[in-house]
Amino acid sequence: MAAATNPNTPAIESRLAESIRSYDQNVHSYIGRYQDIDYREFRQQLLGSLDYPPRSLLDVGCGTGRDAKAFNASIPNVIGIDLSYGLLSAAKGIARQAHFIHADMRKLPICSASIDVVWSMASLVHLDSEGTILALREMGRVLRPGGSLFVSVPSGIGSEWREDGLGGRRWFYYFQPSQFLRLANNIGFTIEWTDTGPGVTRGQWTTLIARPVSLG
Repeated sequence: MAAATNPNTPAIESRLAESIRSYDQNVHSYIGRYQDIDYREFRQQLLGSLDYPPRSLLDVGCGTGRDAKAFNASIPNVIGIDLSYGLLSAAKGIARQAHFIHADMRKLPICSASIDVVWSMASLVHLDSEGTILALREMGRVLRPGGSLFVSVPSGIGSEWREDGLGGRRWFYYFQPSQFLRLANNIGFTIEWTDTGPGVTRGQWTTLIARPVSLG
């Protein structure tokens, strides 16, 4: 796949900014709807893919810190990044032992080869294909040799604005399962496990565990 070019176009950044504002202005609505979801089976699948006990995890698009808190029970160093100040503020109160950073997943402020596990649950949804490529490359860059990446995205075609009764609206971009898996392979990930079944929330989801081999 060709390298991403000019990813930060005004239209893309405008859609992302409006989506972030929606999170900032409706934090309590998102907590009420999503905070009690438990991805225990996915967490176990991910941690079981490692050859050693992980000491560090990066939660990309950490939201309210729900998953960061769960991982902190077994991983001492958990870092969460998000672009929503509102969600990060909530996360700091929910996952008190984790460390949170306001950052863009397309340019992670994390040293290369410094993280054992990267977790990305429903966090790529507001990026188009070029932004997704950049974000996945960054996730691969920060992983230590032998580290694992977990990604889960809703399956679909095209893009849409959604309101979901939570206040505000958010822009979503979708991949078909085969399209997303091919994209990850083409970037340089070896896919070790996949699931393409129904999600805990709405619709079908594409979920994978992968390791970076040679990121292009």
